Amino acid sequence: MLSLGIKILWPRKLVLALLSLIMAHTLAALFSAVSSAYWAVINAALGGSGGVIVMQAGARTVFTSHVPISVYEGLKRHPDVVACEPFTLTPACIGGKAVVVRGATIEYLNSWSRRVASGHIPRCGGLWAVVGARAADRLGLRTGDHIVIASSRTDALMPVEVKAICAFGDSKDYEVLAPLDVGQRIAGLPDTIVSIVEVKGMEKSKLMELLASDFELTIDCNIDVEGWILVFDPLNMLVASAFINNSSALRFSLPFGYYEIYYQGHNVFSKLVDVLLDSDKTVSVNLSLMTNNTLRVVASENDVVLLRDENGTLIRGTWQDGCWAFVVKPGLYTLQVNNNTYQIPVLGDAVFNPMGFDDVGYEVLVTVVASDGTAIEDFIIVVDDENGNTIFTSRAVSSQIPLRLPEGLYTFRIYRPPYFVFKHVDVRGPTNIVIELPQLVKNPEKIPYRFYPKLMSLRSEEAAEYTLYAFAGLTSSYIVAAIALILTLSVLLCLAVQRHIYLSISEDLRVLHIMGFTKSRLLLSIGISHMMLSILSALAGFATAWAIYSILRLDVLIVMLGYGSPFRAVESSIFTLFSATTSWLVSFAEELKRAGGAIER
Repeated sequence: MLSLGIKILWPRKLVLALLSLIMAHTLAALFSAVSSAYWAVINAALGGSGGVIVMQAGARTVFTSHVPISVYEGLKRHPDVVACEPFTLTPACIGGKAVVVRGATIEYLNSWSRRVASGHIPRCGGLWAVVGARAADRLGLRTGDHIVIASSRTDALMPVEVKAICAFGDSKDYEVLAPLDVGQRIAGLPDTIVSIVEVKGMEKSKLMELLASDFELTIDCNIDVEGWILVFDPLNMLVASAFINNSSALRFSLPFGYYEIYYQGHNVFSKLVDVLLDSDKTVSVNLSLMTNNTLRVVASENDVVLLRDENGTLIRGTWQDGCWAFVVKPGLYTLQVNNNTYQIPVLGDAVFNPMGFDDVGYEVLVTVVASDGTAIEDFIIVVDDENGNTIFTSRAVSSQIPLRLPEGLYTFRIYRPPYFVFKHVDVRGPTNIVIELPQLVKNPEKIPYRFYPKLMSLRSEEAAEYTLYAFAGLTSSYIVAAIALILTLSVLLCLAVQRHIYLSISEDLRVLHIMGFTKSRLLLSIGISHMMLSILSALAGFATAWAIYSILRLDVLIVMLGYGSPFRAVESSIFTLFSATTSWLVSFAEELKRAGGAIER
């Protein structure tokens, strides 16, 4: 009985019906594919790849946004943040074609090493770039090519070498990625500013509240010499200061961020503590330059343990509780344990274990630089383990010292008069550590004027709408309305073809109805076979649309700022099948009603 629906159309009507349905569904599939792809391009080009975006409030686009990189330094330390990355985003031109250049950290770029299709991603900075697979295809680039990037933000031309082509699997396939400092130069930004910060793991509302609030930082000082308490941000910019001459409590009102607290006195510049200010907090700092400190050396009673001060004077120690104890004033000391000699700076009670460093584990390279980036030579490095015990100390004559450390949390202390600073590092693999010595503050009572730009947090789709409005003067609702109109016209086209087919067989349906065919019997004998014909033509139309999309390379012709629009197979197939079944159902129901009405008349 199912073949009756085919016999009614056989042969000429069936061929014409199939061709008409396939053409209609091909157009519907193309319209849906282009519409969904264009909407995806808008979100990819303007909104990012996910998470919450921090950008400057009032900036017209993500490309003109200015966010201090100190915001990133604070957010990446927040316990609620799963991942945090700073980016520069700059519309640029390569070989006369538009493309977005994304500046990112070296660590972020190397996290995509498994997606490299050709070449390799360097582990150090330089004038190089990683090109997304589709951008490389559109721009005709290969590994090893030397290209010149023309920025839309500045008049500078940036020559770079293509080091790798990478298949990211998202919108970055249409981008050119470069080290963050290169991206900042292309965008015309200083090294303290980025375009956006992408945050994952924190809700938009909480992030917005965090960025818009000021918090009170209370510092309880237990210091026995007069001097200055200085508060620096992660960029070594002085943001607060106060003079102390005895133990006291200081209070500062500061925005959210990561801060380092220093003491600056006569011939001493020492880091005291660091703090993530995400609420009102109180920290205690201790520094004693007048009282004695205890240095404990883990060694056996039979070991030869000798300690001398900077003048060579021998200091006697006592054996107690499994270690040698020395009571000393703050300063630099030379320790001899049997045939080994160590230089140890003492600025508080300390425990030194000469056997705590096994020289195994990951490669760690420590570099010490001044605030202007120049190399610092001739310093003493001290490494403390997670328990606060000193496991390594050595004098470095160059600006770098290589170590091998097992996985764990360490504190690296640098002593170079008058500096005594430290940095906490979680070693989970080969690590490059840069420790920057802040510049001595000549007038600590004068705080440089600091402009804090107002920031806002947006979800990816909100950032897309925000930037689209700045570009075109249209909100995304207008774009959605236009896309909905096009898709509605596609469904109406399929409906018109289906109605024309049933009009061509209306007389046959009327005869069958006179012969006693009920509506349910007509559905089973004719309707189901026609529905299968519609679904078959929809699949054929979908395949034809996919072929046309690929042959004409619409994925690289439909672009926005260099972002292409790949064929959206899932969305297109769902819409095509929906339009096929809907148009068949409406047309068949209407024709049954018409045939029954004709008999009654």
